Amino acid sequence: MTTELRVLKQILQDDKKASIQLIAKQLEMGNDYIRYLCEELLKKGLVKKLERRDWYEITQKGRERFEEVEELVIKEHSAEKYIPPKKESKKKSKKKAKEVERIEEKPEGETPSADSTPQQTLGQAGSPQAGSGRVREKTRGRIAKKLKRKAKKKIRKEVLKIQKKRIKTPLKLRSRKKRIIKKEKERKIIPLEKQSKKIIKVFKNLFHIKKS
Repeated sequence: MTTELRVLKQILQDDKKASIQLIAKQLEMGNDYIRYLCEELLKKGLVKKLERRDWYEITQKGRERFEEVEELVIKEHSAEKYIPPKKESKKKSKKKAKEVERIEEKPEGETPSADSTPQQTLGQAGSPQAGSGRVREKTRGRIAKKLKRKAKKKIRKEVLKIQKKRIKTPLKLRSRKKRIIKKEKERKIIPLEKQSKKIIKVFKNLFHIKKS
């Protein structure tokens, strides 16, 4: 049942008249959405507007339309669904027929010789049990590969975490200091301590010259 029909049903239940707020509360929907639905129903002629604000009344056309849809819904629910019988797969029936033919071909009274053993093994190999064993082996191999991939991913994540921690060690800070010192040397920037020592030496030399 569509939302428009649900709105019509709600108006019918509420004495053929209802407000947008009341419908929204009962259907647990927004006021704007129900206002939009009522306007759509009004365009189709299934509902008419009352003098009171946000109040709507169902028309005869709307009532007839709702009754028609309700009858169809009841018929759909009451009708018994036809379930077809399951068909047996053709592959299985063929295998069974082949096995029966092989048994009939063997003459009575003969003992099983050494030559007959490979034929029996071939028959056993072609049986569905052998095929199922191969499938199981394949699935086991796939599962093992998936587990290996997951283990490798976990190891990679742990290695990356350790590498990130190492980057944050003080060794990086030391290397940064060395780079700064190298840049200072390249620019020939003399620190203040060295400058003061040079000035003192110059003054001493001057004093010695004056005394002599």
